[in-house]
Order: sequence, then C-alpha cells, then structure tokens
Amino acid sequence: MTASPEQSLWQDVLMRAITDARLQPPRKPLGENAVSEALDARRYLTTPSADLAMVCMFAGVDMEALVDRMRVQVAKAPKISESIGSQAPVFMRELEIKGLLPSVVWSGG
Repeated sequence: MTASPEQSLWQDVLMRAITDARLQPPRKPLGENAVSEALDARRYLTTPSADLAMVCMFAGVDMEALVDRMRVQVAKAPKISESIGSQAPVFMRELEIKGLLPSVVWSGG
C-alpha cells in the first residue's frame, strides 16, 4: 500500500526525529545544538505523548511499537557524552547550567 502525500510528510517528520536522535556514532564531535537536538529527539521518541500520538497517527505508525523500538535503539546507541569528545563533562555541565539538560538525563551518558 502506497502512502498518501500527507502520510509521507508525517513519516518524514518521524524520520527527521530519528535522525536527530543520533543513533549512530557521529563522524566528528557534536556541537551544543546537535547535542540538544539529540537529547530532545531521544526523549520525544521514547516517551509517549499526545503530540507523538498525533504524528504517529498521521504517519500511519503505531506509537507504542515506535516507542518500544526506539527505547531499544536508544539503549544501544552511543551515549551523547561519547559524541562530544574529551570535553564531555565540562560541556554537559554547561548545558545543565543553561537549563538545556537536566542532570538526570546525562548521568552516566
């Protein structure tokens, strides 16, 4: 069954979030914006919400299945702290101070 243009658009929205989650090791250290985007995307894709439910509905994707799959993928993915090079502790602390990263999100990774 071929997706409608609207459904394809919403599938692209989900794919963008998955890409932003940085599930593959980066080729170079990530900057502040990329780290923030990755953390936001990982939270978005692993936490059921009304917004994610709407996007999944329009994309023709089962939200519960997506969340379950993304939790597994995020658990296997490189830790964000491993993606920002040797300055990880300092950089992550700076994000925490700026309010961009709750301390519980990055502890241990």
